[in-house]
Amino acid sequence: MKKKVLFINQHEKCYEDNFISPKPAINYIPQWYKDYPKYIGENNLSSSLNDVKKGNAFPTFKNCVPFFDAFASGYMYETPCDLRVYEKNGTPVIETEPGFEDFVGFRGNQNGFYHSDIYYSEHFYWYPFWAISTPDGYSCLYTTPLNRFDLPFTTISGIIDNDKLAMTGQYPFVLKKGFNGIIKKGTPFVQIIPIQRVQWESSVNILGPAQLELNLSKSPFKYRRKKANVYRENDWERKHYE
Repeated sequence: MKKKVLFINQHEKCYEDNFISPKPAINYIPQWYKDYPKYIGENNLSSSLNDVKKGNAFPTFKNCVPFFDAFASGYMYETPCDLRVYEKNGTPVIETEPGFEDFVGFRGNQNGFYHSDIYYSEHFYWYPFWAISTPDGYSCLYTTPLNRFDLPFTTISGIIDNDKLAMTGQYPFVLKKGFNGIIKKGTPFVQIIPIQRVQWESSVNILGPAQLELNLSKSPFKYRRKKANVYRENDWERKHYE
């Protein structure tokens, strides 16, 4: 049985005919991923699965289903307008198009919040024009678009119990130092993945030497390079977000 996520407009801009509503994340697979080959042979040239089986090539990251699943899971918010980014007196500035001024806000320097020094110390926030309502018992993970290291920003992650709270809010993010240019309209800025709230418990299973050796021998035998796509064909289950 399918579970339903409801997106609720929170801004008058959402009434406009050409305004884009949130869509499944699979619609935002980046072009650099699409363009890269699944298999690489000699001299980094595109190759085929037959070459892999012969030992003359190897699978690339594009052949990794878990990597793809991260791209394609959940839903995505996209920027509703172009954003101009520049630096003024050592401080980053983001300008929106007219009518979208409340989409991005400035929080200033967040002392004590650790992040890599590739980012400015000043924080900004997104204020999405949509809210989310989920079925009872479901929360949502809000995070930066997964595996999108090409984006000039990183959205800070959080989890919201959207079965109880269906309203928009401020989603903080940081900018990469040195980026000056345009973040284009339609750029994904938050990935939303519904998660079920269930109670978990953990335990530890220590294998004996014989069982450990057996388990370790099975894994490379099953997933060795010459047997590409084993996980995809035998273990992987497609995820559905509509």
